[in-house]
Amino acid sequence: MKNLFTVSVLSIAALGLTACSNESSDKSGKVAGMTREQQAEDTLRAFKAADPGIDRFIMNSAGYVVFPKVSQGALVVGGWAGDGVVYERGMAVGYSTLSGASVGAQVGGQTFSEVIFFKDKADLEVFKRGNTEFDAKMSAVVAKSGAAAKNDYSKGVAVFITGQKGLMLEAAIGGQKFNYTAR
Repeated sequence: MKNLFTVSVLSIAALGLTACSNESSDKSGKVAGMTREQQAEDTLRAFKAADPGIDRFIMNSAGYVVFPKVSQGALVVGGWAGDGVVYERGMAVGYSTLSGASVGAQVGGQTFSEVIFFKDKADLEVFKRGNTEFDAKMSAVVAKSGAAAKNDYSKGVAVFITGQKGLMLEAAIGGQKFNYTAR
């Protein structure tokens, strides 16, 4: 009986993730005719429009990764996933996948965009080696006017999110895992 409950909860969480994602992509990562890089550039422009102060991170960081769309869904057990582009000195150098899981009081689904800035080359290199994980203590700042001026790096990274769509109620604990693939 316990296994049936677990399978049911995981199935509902997977359905939530599927419901969050209304764009279809082909094997090359194109969504609506746009490459991953075009999606990432559009997303970065949206971050700059939401908070021009984010330019200080773009200009001064060793690199960054842009996730144009992260989809999240949950019913007690939650999960999220997204594909991104990794930049070093302003040039696309690779791709990253983001996945995560959480457990706790949570229900709903949402999508958002995320950018992670790496303070030093060493921080970026750790990320590029793959299998990077952020624990539940890592927090993201919602990109809005003035937010970048108040934010700084924590453990070598600064994380921003914007464009949240959907409804998610949660009091949960979880983490994010990232993988890197060179271009």
